Amino acid sequence: MRAILVNWLVEVAAEYKVSVDAYHLAVTLLDIGPSQNAQQPQHHHWKRFYVHRSDFQALGCTCLWIASKLEDRTPPLQDDLVYISDQSFDAERLRAWENRICDGLGFRLHRVTPLHFVHQALRASQACASCQNPHPVLRQLVLYLLALGRLPLTLNAVTSSPSLLAASAVYLGRATLGITTGNDDDPANGFWSPTLCYYTGYTKKDLTDTVLALHRYQSTVDSSEYRAAYLEYK
Repeated sequence: MRAILVNWLVEVAAEYKVSVDAYHLAVTLLDIGPSQNAQQPQHHHWKRFYVHRSDFQALGCTCLWIASKLEDRTPPLQDDLVYISDQSFDAERLRAWENRICDGLGFRLHRVTPLHFVHQALRASQACASCQNPHPVLRQLVLYLLALGRLPLTLNAVTSSPSLLAASAVYLGRATLGITTGNDDDPANGFWSPTLCYYTGYTKKDLTDTVLALHRYQSTVDSSEYRAAYLEYK
């Protein structure tokens, strides 16, 4: 259910030009509260209230709407979100969900996302790269890998730290493009350097499990049913 919703939100964000910052904040807001309740399997619990399965689309749109209002100059209109959801909810329900989410989170809506750590990691990557000029593809590849990393719930569970997912995406991006620190004796270790360790706070060993999990998903996403991010960045 969650993967379907997050995958669909990629398409909604692309349709209404929602920023990458807003998209990642929306997924973070979505993941903060809902968790499976064993005694009420038809519902999800978020703070002081339950979310029925039939309301998940409205919940996702509301999270994206809130995030876009915080991050973007021109967020999508509520009528646009009602339209793209095929009228599964109305504008009044969208506003009601906004009130419930804001109240449930105590209006603490600015949350840390993996994107907050990517920019510094990319600067550190450039500082220790073997080439002098920024790699023209690395940033887009890392953003793509971050989008993939938000889709599978199992990967999100592994990467409970946003900074860990960000560092893993940078490592995998460098490895995919063959960007090293110029260590010809050990090119595999050249994908991660003391500079990157210092600025991200993670060693290569710390990243191993997350990088491998992200790489497995990267390798199969083109044949997956959840491939909106793949099509968006293709």
